[in-house]
Amino acid sequence: MIREDGKTIIATTEKASKKMMEKLKKKGAAILVCGKWKVDLRKLVFGLNAMGIRRIMIEGGSEINASALEAGVVDKLFLFMAPIIIGGKGAKGIIGGEGIGHIKDALKLKKLKATSIGREVLLECDL
Repeated sequence: MIREDGKTIIATTEKASKKMMEKLKKKGAAILVCGKWKVDLRKLVFGLNAMGIRRIMIEGGSEINASALEAGVVDKLFLFMAPIIIGGKGAKGIIGGEGIGHIKDALKLKKLKATSIGREVLLECDL
């Protein structure tokens, strides 16, 4: 991540090389240790918040998207839809993870707004 002031922020785990973290700190990077085995997104958001960062954009694949939703760190979604169909049994959806067991457990989207941008559609919604 790069802060507005241009400084780099690195989110890592307790397993990261202490020597490498010191090298990066000396070069001006801020290091946030956010978990033991993998980066805990809730801890990352709290750490960024403590640094004065209030808005975070996560642009990721299906698994990081699922992790962010499961961690409860998402309050707004911006979904771009292209006018194409890819399909396929192995095609990745926008949300990975374990999914839900019952439709009643699905996340409810609120304040839906659709905007055409060229040939694409931007769907904006709150959680």
